[in-house]
Amino acid sequence: MANGKLRVTLTVSPDRKRELLELLQQHPGLYSELEIRDPAAPPYPNLSLFICYRRDDSGDICGRIYDRLAAAFGERSVFWDVRTMPDAQDFRDVLRREIAACDLLLVVMGKSWDSKRRLASLNDAASEDYVRLEIETALQHGVSIIPVWVQGRSRMPGKKTLPDSIRDLVYLTARQVRPDPDFHADMDDLIRRIKAVLELDAPPV
Repeated sequence: MANGKLRVTLTVSPDRKRELLELLQQHPGLYSELEIRDPAAPPYPNLSLFICYRRDDSGDICGRIYDRLAAAFGERSVFWDVRTMPDAQDFRDVLRREIAACDLLLVVMGKSWDSKRRLASLNDAASEDYVRLEIETALQHGVSIIPVWVQGRSRMPGKKTLPDSIRDLVYLTARQVRPDPDFHADMDDLIRRIKAVLELDAPPV
């Protein structure tokens, strides 16, 4: 009971949902407010997050990060190439399309993200460094970016070590995701930061 109103919570099986809706439509005067929550529906149906990472640098932790993001925002709202890349399409086109349309790019950085070999690849315009492609695409389309430090990393790459096309990355605030026992607390903080950046309220009804 709140504000003189009786609040009733009903749980029905999926096969009886239509029957309940028809009953409610027949008696609209019985209620002043109606909330229907479908657990099968994604919590943020129009949200798109993209995980940018290097497999040999942070692939081991990205699976856990993906699981937490998928639980918080819905599997369909999180693009991670291992789980989400479609078949029979040029993956470069897929990456550009997904990032251009996404709401936020998470750049996961491990200790070797900017090793000498990687920096040479980043700065070589002729090389196919897909991390550079993903960050460039996000910056070109004004996509929000959050760098995520993993594996004990605690600094951004040096500004002069990055190509001009992604140099603005060094001015962004990074978040750290540490291993257990701090992993889940750090992910809780990261999820809160994502919701704040994207101004996400409670999941829509």
